[in-house]
Amino acid sequence: MTKIIKIKISYWVSIFGLMGLFIIKNWNYFFETTTVLNLNLFSFEKLKHYRVLAELNPPPLNNAFIFLTALLFGMGIVFFYLSIGLFKSKKNIKTLKIECEVLKTRIAELEEPELPPEAQEQ
Repeated sequence: MTKIIKIKISYWVSIFGLMGLFIIKNWNYFFETTTVLNLNLFSFEKLKHYRVLAELNPPPLNNAFIFLTALLFGMGIVFFYLSIGLFKSKKNIKTLKIECEVLKTRIAELEEPELPPEAQEQ
Protein backbone atom coordinates (compact mmCIF):
# COMPACT_ATOMS: atom_id res chain seq x y z
CA MET A 1 0.00 0.00 0.00
CA THR A 2 1.12 3.48 -0.70
CA LYS A 3 1.52 6.03 2.05
CA ILE A 4 -1.45 8.15 0.92
CA ILE A 5 -3.80 5.13 1.04
CA LYS A 6 -2.67 4.37 4.60
CA ILE A 7 -3.31 7.98 5.56
CA LYS A 8 -6.80 7.88 4.01
CA ILE A 9 -7.66 4.64 5.78
CA SER A 10 -6.45 5.93 9.13
CA TYR A 11 -8.38 9.19 8.60
CA TRP A 12 -11.67 7.38 7.92
CA VAL A 13 -11.12 4.90 10.76
CA SER A 14 -10.59 7.79 13.16
CA ILE A 15 -13.71 9.61 11.86
CA PHE A 16 -15.91 6.51 12.22
CA GLY A 17 -14.34 5.75 15.60
CA LEU A 18 -15.19 9.21 16.90
CA MET A 19 -18.73 8.93 15.52
CA GLY A 20 -19.14 5.55 17.19
CA LEU A 21 -17.81 6.91 20.47
CA PHE A 22 -20.23 9.84 20.26
CA ILE A 23 -23.18 7.51 19.61
CA ILE A 24 -22.20 5.12 22.43
CA LYS A 25 -21.81 7.96 24.93
CA ASN A 26 -25.23 9.38 23.97
CA TRP A 27 -27.02 6.05 23.46
CA ASN A 28 -30.02 6.95 25.65
CA TYR A 29 -30.53 10.26 23.86
CA PHE A 30 -30.37 8.74 20.38
CA PHE A 31 -32.96 6.07 21.10
CA GLU A 32 -35.52 8.09 23.03
CA THR A 33 -38.60 9.02 21.05
CA THR A 34 -39.61 12.61 20.54
CA THR A 35 -42.32 14.36 18.60
CA VAL A 36 -40.42 16.39 16.10
CA LEU A 37 -43.13 18.18 14.24
CA ASN A 38 -45.99 19.65 16.16
CA LEU A 39 -48.09 20.97 13.33
CA ASN A 40 -50.27 23.53 15.01
CA LEU A 41 -52.04 24.76 11.93
CA PHE A 42 -54.76 26.48 13.95
CA SER A 43 -52.49 29.47 14.18
CA PHE A 44 -52.99 30.15 10.48
CA GLU A 45 -56.22 32.05 9.88
CA LYS A 46 -56.87 30.51 6.46
CA LEU A 47 -56.57 26.93 7.73
CA LYS A 48 -58.95 27.22 10.68
CA HIS A 49 -61.82 26.01 8.51
CA TYR A 50 -60.03 22.78 7.59
CA ARG A 51 -60.19 20.75 10.81
CA VAL A 52 -58.71 17.64 9.17
CA LEU A 53 -55.50 19.45 8.22
CA ALA A 54 -55.27 21.32 11.49
CA GLU A 55 -55.22 18.20 13.68
CA LEU A 56 -52.29 16.42 12.08
CA ASN A 57 -50.01 14.84 14.65
CA PRO A 58 -47.10 12.86 13.23
CA PRO A 59 -45.92 9.78 15.10
CA PRO A 60 -43.01 10.18 17.51
CA LEU A 61 -39.61 9.38 15.99
CA ASN A 62 -36.30 8.24 17.43
CA ASN A 63 -33.65 10.90 17.61
CA ALA A 64 -31.29 8.53 15.79
CA PHE A 65 -33.67 8.50 12.81
CA ILE A 66 -33.73 12.30 12.77
CA PHE A 67 -29.93 12.53 12.91
CA LEU A 68 -29.55 9.87 10.21
CA THR A 69 -32.02 11.69 7.97
CA ALA A 70 -30.17 14.98 8.44
CA LEU A 71 -26.85 13.26 7.72
CA LEU A 72 -28.12 11.64 4.52
CA PHE A 73 -29.74 14.89 3.40
CA GLY A 74 -26.46 16.75 3.90
CA MET A 75 -24.51 14.05 2.08
CA GLY A 76 -26.95 14.31 -0.83
CA ILE A 77 -26.48 18.06 -1.05
CA VAL A 78 -22.70 17.68 -1.01
CA PHE A 79 -22.86 14.90 -3.64
CA PHE A 80 -24.90 17.01 -6.04
CA TYR A 81 -22.72 20.07 -5.45
CA LEU A 82 -19.53 18.10 -6.12
CA SER A 83 -20.98 16.23 -9.11
CA ILE A 84 -21.73 19.54 -10.83
CA GLY A 85 -18.05 20.48 -10.53
CA LEU A 86 -17.05 17.00 -11.69
CA PHE A 87 -19.16 17.25 -14.83
CA LYS A 88 -17.75 20.71 -15.59
CA SER A 89 -14.19 19.48 -15.20
CA LYS A 90 -14.90 16.40 -17.36
CA LYS A 91 -16.18 18.66 -20.12
CA ASN A 92 -13.12 20.88 -19.74
CA ILE A 93 -10.79 17.84 -19.92
CA LYS A 94 -12.56 16.62 -23.05
CA THR A 95 -12.11 19.95 -24.86
CA LEU A 96 -8.47 20.15 -23.75
CA LYS A 97 -7.80 16.63 -25.08
CA ILE A 98 -9.27 17.59 -28.44
CA GLU A 99 -7.17 20.75 -28.49
CA CYS A 100 -4.08 18.72 -27.58
CA GLU A 101 -4.67 16.29 -30.47
CA VAL A 102 -5.06 19.21 -32.88
CA LEU A 103 -1.80 20.71 -31.65
CA LYS A 104 -0.02 17.34 -31.94
CA THR A 105 -1.09 17.00 -35.56
CA ARG A 106 0.02 20.57 -36.22
CA ILE A 107 3.44 19.85 -34.65
CA ALA A 108 3.75 16.67 -36.71
CA GLU A 109 3.03 18.67 -39.87
CA LEU A 110 5.65 21.25 -38.97
CA GLU A 111 8.27 18.62 -38.16
CA GLU A 112 8.02 16.94 -41.55
CA PRO A 113 11.14 17.76 -43.52
CA GLU A 114 10.57 19.89 -46.57
CA LEU A 115 11.83 18.37 -49.76
CA PRO A 116 13.90 20.48 -52.10
CA PRO A 117 12.13 21.55 -55.32
CA GLU A 118 14.07 18.96 -57.43
CA ALA A 119 12.87 16.11 -55.18
CA GLN A 120 9.26 17.31 -55.29
CA GLU A 121 9.19 17.07 -59.09
CA GLN A 122 10.26 13.41 -59.14
